[in-house]
Amino acid sequence: MINLKKNQLISFCFVLVAILLLSTIVSAESKLSAGEWRIKGEHFVEVEDYDNAVLAYNEAVKLEPKNAKIYNNLGAIYIVKGQNDLAIADFKKAIELNPQFADAYNNRGVAYSHNGENNMAIKDYNKAIELNPKSADAYCNRGNYHSKTGQNDVAIADYNKAIELNPQDSKAYYNRGTMYVHKGECDLAINDYTKAIEFSPHMADAYMNRGIIYSNKKQYDMAITDYTKVIELRSQDAGAYMNRGNAYSDMGQNDAAIADYNKAIELNHQYADAYFNRGNYYSKVGQSDVAIADYSKAIELNVLMLIKGKTM
Repeated sequence: MINLKKNQLISFCFVLVAILLLSTIVSAESKLSAGEWRIKGEHFVEVEDYDNAVLAYNEAVKLEPKNAKIYNNLGAIYIVKGQNDLAIADFKKAIELNPQFADAYNNRGVAYSHNGENNMAIKDYNKAIELNPKSADAYCNRGNYHSKTGQNDVAIADYNKAIELNPQDSKAYYNRGTMYVHKGECDLAINDYTKAIEFSPHMADAYMNRGIIYSNKKQYDMAITDYTKVIELRSQDAGAYMNRGNAYSDMGQNDAAIADYNKAIELNHQYADAYFNRGNYYSKVGQSDVAIADYSKAIELNVLMLIKGKTM
């Protein structure tokens, strides 16, 4: 007969309870339906736990191997995880199960685009639009393809259609705004970035791009407001600090400018432009030796960038 001391008995009981609880959880999960696994997967996506989302959707697939929507959802998660080949495989399976599945074509187009397979991407976007002419996402994504290939007016036409179909499509407004920048139509770009921000108030890139336009228009107060918002949303964004530093410098607020250049360099020690701009500040205030050190560092970094570019 085994005699257990009191503390040992308590520990043993805790372990036994834990084992029973774990087996109960495992048993309960083994009885989940495909729909319940999908709900778990959706929850994991909402909290950005993509690894567990994949596990949940894979369990759903085991129970419903002919459900095209599950494969489509899995593929979308793989895109977020940067695993585009796995995404493409799941979208292919979804399309095999449902050849009329417009969203799967659209999503596969995105994965192809991320892989640099633009010819495959445009085919999928066209097919998605053929199957669902009211897909704002497909028009927006096709606009992105035309943007990459330098077809600005064609891209704008697709963004126009996306906005017509979904007047709150912040990505379409943002992308169209960028096309207007390329065409030199900066007021139209500001309008679109403002619309993008209206529907997606946390879109840091829209604030950044609008701030750059305001800087170019010498509307420095408005530019600084936008750069400050970017920093609020992305506190580690060295570019936002440098841009705000430039705006402060142009306004003659040199102390604020140098603080921002210092912060940009602290966040990114390889930031040649920040060293150069800080050098300009030191040159203005007569600190020639410090200015030369910053200019030298900027040159060194730019040379290194050129060398790396040639060896890639």
